[in-house]
Amino acid sequence: MDLMELARGEFTPRPGNMASSATSTATRQSASTPAMPRFDGRMLDGLADDIIRRIDKRARVERERRGI
Repeated sequence: MDLMELARGEFTPRPGNMASSATSTATRQSASTPAMPRFDGRMLDGLADDIIRRIDKRARVERERRGI
């Protein structure tokens, strides 16, 4: 491909071109990607509560350590 061909709009993609190989790679990757798992709302709430509890405990320990 010549830059002048591209500027004049004369460039036509060929089968061995990078764009077509990138498209086929993306197609292969999407076909082999597993589906996202479904999460239970109660499980997520429990996980969020556990994380908040751990952060609060760490902040409390740090405050006690610093004497605040």
